[in-house]
Amino acid sequence: MADETTEFTPLNFKSVELGDGRSGKRSKPEDSGPLPFKAKLVTLAAVLGGFLFGYDTGVINGALVQLADRQPNWKLTDSKKELIVSSAIWACAVGALLAGTINKYLGRKISMMSGAAILTAASFMMALAENWETLVFARAADGIAIGFVSMTGPLYIAEQLPNDWRGPMTVCYQLLITIGILVGSILAGIFEPVANGWRWTLGLSCVPSSIMFVFLIFMPKSVRWLYFQGRTDEAKRILQELRGTEDVNVEMEEIAEDFRKTNDDKSLGGRGCNLLLNMLRNIA
Repeated sequence: MADETTEFTPLNFKSVELGDGRSGKRSKPEDSGPLPFKAKLVTLAAVLGGFLFGYDTGVINGALVQLADRQPNWKLTDSKKELIVSSAIWACAVGALLAGTINKYLGRKISMMSGAAILTAASFMMALAENWETLVFARAADGIAIGFVSMTGPLYIAEQLPNDWRGPMTVCYQLLITIGILVGSILAGIFEPVANGWRWTLGLSCVPSSIMFVFLIFMPKSVRWLYFQGRTDEAKRILQELRGTEDVNVEMEEIAEDFRKTNDDKSLGGRGCNLLLNMLRNIA
């Protein structure tokens, strides 16, 4: 028996008729309209994580040049410079892995707030570092925090916003990474003539991280995470606030369906694992 397949186009679904003559139709998703103010604040809080990711990447290049010239007592060899730079990168990978567990048990909001708090503390540590070892440690802490926010930010956006806003706002998150790299590079150049300018450039990341932390205090927890924790009434109330309407029953039903599918796939014998095994068998 031939099965009906569906051709997907942006914001639209178009059925394709196959050999058996059957066809089906799926309605075009409705435009959710402009984002309510609270949903905009949620997005702003999350995309700041992208800016911090980019800033941390861009600022270290200029700071390292100044360190080599103005901290001769640190006796920076190439290996030490590589460790200063790479410590944040491998720590970011560790942070992203840890964020999965934190997201599951404590929620997206707590994960991002933890990242913002660690980032702020690490910024001060980098700015006040008296030796290269302290700088490596602070960079590693900074990397773990970046891992938290980079893993959780897009997820938080996707779970809080309407379907037709998720893509554009996630693109904004990626755009803020690029802007962060640009701003970090520009500030490194501005502070180059300043004595101990590297301390300023590394320490200034505490500004957006502090703003992010304060914003998140007033932001709601993830609707889906609340539902998955059995707090359905709270999830529905927050969803109504984010959508600016009392009529959220359809979306709540979608979340409930996702919850059921997640429970079905929890074991290693779930459909996701079976799909992966089938792919590997086909490759072999």
